[in-house]
Amino acid sequence: MTPPALAASRFAMALAMGCGLGLVYGFLRPLRPRLVHVCDGIFLLCALLAWIDLSFGLCDGDLRFGYTMGLGLGAVGWEMTAGRLLRRIFVWFWCFLEFLTRPFKKILGFFLKICKIVFAFCKKWVTMEWIIRCGRQRQNPNGGVAHGKRKTKTQIPRGL
Repeated sequence: MTPPALAASRFAMALAMGCGLGLVYGFLRPLRPRLVHVCDGIFLLCALLAWIDLSFGLCDGDLRFGYTMGLGLGAVGWEMTAGRLLRRIFVWFWCFLEFLTRPFKKILGFFLKICKIVFAFCKKWVTMEWIIRCGRQRQNPNGGVAHGKRKTKTQIPRGL
């Protein structure tokens, strides 16, 4: 049986880790309308790592639903209190970061257009080479190339 003081300290650690999860969620919140899957993936990875660290690191493998609930309550508690105050700061941070990266987006877009043209040219060249090489190597047993209508012995030539 777990002593109440130990259970309370583990629950307090779960609440603190939940506050950290709430901070991560609040930090990623302004990005979420644009990059839904990326933000959700990062948050779920952080939540999984926090749960594993709590369950097997701090609680020594003593898996209890109450500790996991403490993780969730800490995250919700953070969002209801300090998360509301920090929300504008996180929005400003991401807007400032977007402002700083705006010139690099134009340069990157220019290089992406050039890469697209080069890769399209290479794809066409490889496709044409493949058709030429395969067309010369594959011969129909009745003579001629393998594409088009197949000639059989019972066909009568049209010119006669």
